[in-house]
Amino acid sequence: MKKRLALVGVGKWGANFLRAIVKSQQDALTLIVSSKTKEQLDVIAVSNAQVIPNISLIDSFVDEIDGVIVATPPEVRPAIVKKLLNLGVPVLAEKPLALNANMSVSLIRLATSLGVPLIEDYIHIYSWPYLLMREQLNGHWPISIESRAGNWGPFRDYSPLIDYAPHDLAMVLQIFNCAPTNIQLELLEVTGKLAFTAEIKLDFSELGQAKILISNIKRERVRQFELTQENERWSYDDNLSTKLTRNGISQKSSFTNQSSIQLLLDYFCGRSKFYELDKILWLSQTVAEVLQCLDAQYLSVIRKYH
Repeated sequence: MKKRLALVGVGKWGANFLRAIVKSQQDALTLIVSSKTKEQLDVIAVSNAQVIPNISLIDSFVDEIDGVIVATPPEVRPAIVKKLLNLGVPVLAEKPLALNANMSVSLIRLATSLGVPLIEDYIHIYSWPYLLMREQLNGHWPISIESRAGNWGPFRDYSPLIDYAPHDLAMVLQIFNCAPTNIQLELLEVTGKLAFTAEIKLDFSELGQAKILISNIKRERVRQFELTQENERWSYDDNLSTKLTRNGISQKSSFTNQSSIQLLLDYFCGRSKFYELDKILWLSQTVAEVLQCLDAQYLSVIRKYH
């Protein structure tokens, strides 16, 4: 059964959702909230969705939608997510839910208290290489993870930790299924207050450890995730045609030909059950809490560069 979806915000990621929904035709895009005109939106992908300019007008459409995708800038995202949750509408929101960890946690608690689904888009936990790797883990510990993510930019008025670290943290925390016992941040290269390379170390006691390198001053895009368990080594590289290897051997999945966005939409719309919803809410809250700790360390360390 098709779900009736609304899309709020049609920037870069909103446009990706628009294209995916129109291309798959598995769901019906009934409403778009955007400052763009219908003609501008049709250049991205032609849909039959009604276009309204402001989220305040969405109240009249609640009975006509089964879920809302929120792809607005993070500065305005919390108020929109809160409004939709209070209206009882399931929400799929871009990460982060909010730039402030306390606000993210308050939204998660609101969703829990209301019993309204809230999914934060950590897109890589819906990629087929990660899904396959996680499925094949044998439950033996310890596990060691090394993750690298970066590019040139984006340069915003908030830390690149917000842009890059959440995806890696989500993958790491979901695999260990617990909060780290120790969190350390080290700045390796700094070219400005909001332009740097950082290394994050997470310790999970006897379960293992993870090291995450993030940067917005790399000249080339990097997205790698390597996991070692006993004598097995998994390597997920989103930039390669062979995206996943196990001990150097290429891997494939029944989801190989599906995009991460489509797999995420399948999960949000109930066609695939990759994760329990309470675990997704736990994941969002734990990522927010770890980011809060990292931000405090960043603010302490960055002072010596000024």
